[in-house]
Amino acid sequence: MTGQPLDNALYQRVMEPLGMTDTAFTVPDSKLSRFAALYAPKSGGGVTLLDDPRTSKYRQPRTLLSGGGGLVSTAIDYLRIARLLANGGAVDGEIGRAHV
Repeated sequence: MTGQPLDNALYQRVMEPLGMTDTAFTVPDSKLSRFAALYAPKSGGGVTLLDDPRTSKYRQPRTLLSGGGGLVSTAIDYLRIARLLANGGAVDGEIGRAHV
């Protein structure tokens, strides 16, 4: 336990050491143009918009930060944490950069 709020602890102990610059509980205005819409198939064909980047819940401050979900990220950032886990705690040849 760090005694810090979850978002601060995750940033300092995981995201920052791994260079995960695009992972957070919210999407800031500066990254909105890169935030993809979420679509789902419609019954009978076509698609429907489930989450519009401009009005997404990920654009609003969070009232509950969950350790089991709720982060929004990029594929590149996700790959960094996946590599850490797959390589027994090493990324780019360095062991223990993140404290997970």
